[in-house]
Amino acid sequence: MQLDDAVIAQVREIYDLLITRNNNLLISTAESCTGGMLAAYITSISGASKIFQSGFVVYSNVSKVKLLGLPQHILSIYGSVSAECAIAMAENCKIVTKSDIALSITGNADSSSIQEQKQGGLVYFGICGTNSKSYKKNFNGDRHQVRSQACQYAIELLRDYVCNIL
Repeated sequence: MQLDDAVIAQVREIYDLLITRNNNLLISTAESCTGGMLAAYITSISGASKIFQSGFVVYSNVSKVKLLGLPQHILSIYGSVSAECAIAMAENCKIVTKSDIALSITGNADSSSIQEQKQGGLVYFGICGTNSKSYKKNFNGDRHQVRSQACQYAIELLRDYVCNIL
């Protein structure tokens, strides 16, 4: 997998913001459809251990429940491709890892593996720091393109969040 240089540059910007402002904030991730690609971007820069606590790949619903402690009723009522699931993933990731900021990604990476009768390219993001928020995006392209675009968008969300709290 080739990582996008522009996205890596944004990760460096996040790193610089956190380090130069002397904040000891730690980031963690919980990923489903991106399968660890977001964590790979964050850890691609030198010194990432100063800002990155942990990353979960919780591809199946079973792993969302077992590893993150996601309440089963969220999956039963809303499904894994939902704003509610994205928020719960981020909130539980933050609790489990004791990090300051947690970012989650869940969705359908392509139309051949559609879950819950929701369209391919539909991705939800959750971010949890002092409060929680979800975001919804529809991406076009093949599986690799959707996953890459989702990671790029997640990094942009993280950058904006960090800029707003510092």
